[in-house]
Amino acid sequence: MMTVIFTKRFIEQLDELNFILFKKNYFSYEENAQQYVIDIYNSIEEFIALKRKRKTPKNLVYYGRYYITINLNRRTTWYIFFDLLDDVYRVNYITNNHIEDAGFISDKK
Repeated sequence: MMTVIFTKRFIEQLDELNFILFKKNYFSYEENAQQYVIDIYNSIEEFIALKRKRKTPKNLVYYGRYYITINLNRRTTWYIFFDLLDDVYRVNYITNNHIEDAGFISDKK
């Protein structure tokens, strides 16, 4: 049976993301920013076992040994980093294609 565990660091990132999305006017209403973050969370739980797992580039492996991508809109690709032991997925970190580290990640692998 598959289990998904979200680290404290990851949960803090989602909380911060919610604040940033609203504060920087990516969403007009705080409720919409909250729903977007909930959609990210739900997508991870839904797709982590189904999507193709890619090995994390060596220079980013401290985020997790594997990653998946999630697209909730056309402009942003979310990179979800995790470790996998047996059927336990430990989700460690999230970033997106607008962040500098994303340049090291290739979806063409």
